[in-house]
Parts: sequence; structure tokens; C-alpha cells
Amino acid sequence: MSAKLFRRFDIPVSYICGDDGANTELAELDVAIVPLNNHDLINADPAKAIVTGIHNAAAVEMITAWIRRNDTPNTAYHVHGWSKILSPAIFKALVPVASRCVIHAHDFFTACPNGAFFDYQAQEVCMRRPLGASCIATACDKRNYSHKLWRVARGYNLVRLLKNHADFGRIILLHEKMAGFFLRAGYEPDRLVTIRNPAAAFTRTDRG
Repeated sequence: MSAKLFRRFDIPVSYICGDDGANTELAELDVAIVPLNNHDLINADPAKAIVTGIHNAAAVEMITAWIRRNDTPNTAYHVHGWSKILSPAIFKALVPVASRCVIHAHDFFTACPNGAFFDYQAQEVCMRRPLGASCIATACDKRNYSHKLWRVARGYNLVRLLKNHADFGRIILLHEKMAGFFLRAGYEPDRLVTIRNPAAAFTRTDRG
């Protein structure tokens, strides 16, 4: 949707993604597709996924190379997702352009190791401080505790590359009530801004 809206105003768009980038609709809009050609972590080789899920070095190289070739003072960077393929490593590549980079929080992965602030084993909302002692000790993952510890390792990499790096721009929240969870994770209030997703009406008439 954002790519479509930018192109409607004749703003050039490059779509950098972890998979093969096959998308006829974007191609027809003259969006430049920059694919990493990786599989998502669920479908990747398990041994490789353990490593690349924490730090995908190929993603760093791809984004670094794109920035070196294409960046201008007016280029903006909008991160929509990183958790399925690209990993927190992308924020290492984005450091040189951090002041022109925003992160869209479509979920809670930029704040919570399991991406949901939810204890799947206890089936309840989690109010623990992310990556605190209680968080690390709690087996909240959908799968098992060893997978939770892998998510913790990925969370620490994210903290190092994004949360503790003051140069990065705003984090866009989908709803204002998400803010409390990000504050609990240690993000500063002035980094958070709420922009609701656009919505289309089901009908053109008001049926009361």
C-alpha cells in the first residue's frame, strides 16, 4: 500500500526484501525490486536459520551495497519488517542513514523477543520487562524454552543495533496503546509515533 501511494505521487520506490521479490503488481508500478533470494526462517535449513535469524550477514552486505550505490540526502528508509528473513542485522547496514530511517512496528518484535508480549504457555498477556531476568527465565515461546533462548539472543542483537542507537528515527506504532509496551522495553517516548493503518469502508452507504 505505501509503495502504491508513493508511486501515485511519482516518488521513486525501491523495495528491498529477503525473498525473491516476485510481485507483478509492484513491477507494473515501476518499483525497483532488490531481492536477497533467501527463504524465511521456517522454511530455511534449520542450522542456517539459527545463525541467520540472529544476524543475516548477506542482508547487511546487500543493504550496504544498495546504500553505497543509490543513497542521496533526500532518500528515506522505511523498515516494514525484518523478523522473518533479514534479522536485526539490517540495522547495522542502516546506521549511516539512521537519521532518515523509520521503523514500522507492525508487531512487537522490536520490543519483545517473541514478538507479541504474550506468554503462549500460560495463555496470558506478558507484563514482564523484555530481556529482563524474569523474561529470560520464562518459557513463553510457542515451541519450547530453547527456542525462547534463541529469541533472547536475537533480542540482544536488536537492542545493540537499534534500541541503543540514538541516531535512528521514529518508530511508527499501529495503535496508541502499543506505546506502553515499547516504553516498558526501554524506548524513549519521543521515538514513538502512532499512525493508524488505512482502512477502506465495506460499503458506500450508512445502514445505521
